[in-house]
Amino acid sequence: RRSNDDDDDDDNNEYDDDDSDYDQYVVHSSYNMVLSRSTREDMLYEMGYTRSQIADAVRNNVRAKRERRRTVHNLRTMKFEEMVEGVAKSLRRTVLRRGSSSKKLYKNWKEQHEKLQMQQTVGNSCSSLSVG
Repeated sequence: RRSNDDDDDDDNNEYDDDDSDYDQYVVHSSYNMVLSRSTREDMLYEMGYTRSQIADAVRNNVRAKRERRRTVHNLRTMKFEEMVEGVAKSLRRTVLRRGSSSKKLYKNWKEQHEKLQMQQTVGNSCSSLSVG
């Protein structure tokens, strides 16, 4: 029979034959994963990227980062903006209703005015016929 210490040794030796399998399961701290700028640039140059391609990629990354920050900022103010938009929409609706009722009043007045003019014209022509 084996002791518990022997079991531990067997578990540790499981990856001795092939360290690359073991490495894929090791969690590295983010500090250990950081490459210097010159190392990153050298790797990219070796892959065939030009200086202008790298600069364009950096600019695009900065732009994307700025847009993400803007989105986060806008999320914080979104409820307030929606409330203001709702108030503005209801005010527009109220103002437009008044405008449309004014148009209706004018239309009604104009129709009545034209009727009165026609009645006066018809009345005048009838009276001139009967007098003559």
